[in-house]
Amino acid sequence: MLDNLEELLKRDIKVIITLSFDGTEKIHEYVRYPVEWEKWDKVVREYKHLADRYKNLELGFWSTLNVFTIGDLENMLRYADDVGIGFSYGVLEYPEQMSIRYENEFTKKARATFGKSDILLLKQLEPLIASKYNNTEELVDFMTEQDSSRGISYKDYMEIDLGEEHGQTI
Repeated sequence: MLDNLEELLKRDIKVIITLSFDGTEKIHEYVRYPVEWEKWDKVVREYKHLADRYKNLELGFWSTLNVFTIGDLENMLRYADDVGIGFSYGVLEYPEQMSIRYENEFTKKARATFGKSDILLLKQLEPLIASKYNNTEELVDFMTEQDSSRGISYKDYMEIDLGEEHGQTI
């Protein structure tokens, strides 16, 4: 794939690539299952190497901030800075269970961290996070269904325990 891309770049064709970026390490692996972080990181760095050689290749990261990625946002910003690729984002509204606006263990943890951060974006997002009612029950139902269909468990990827809700263990 990179060979085909390089052929376009050699012909001085402008190429813009936006890379979906939904967390670092284990968060990435959970959200983007079955894509492994090390493989994704390797591809990112290969693209960056090409962009450094060809000025007609423009790279950017895009993230949809959701209940899983919001707590990893600081790591994501640091990674983007480390590899030298711009970071853009949108705030997920649907599926509603994954919205950062609802209170749950993910969003409560993120909000507490963002309030103490020296990073402007985190400070700006802090009032949006966990600003609505507690949706833990709905989130657990959603995650149970998603994990079941993918044959994985969030517990293998995240250091957060939502416990048991209404007879279901996830």
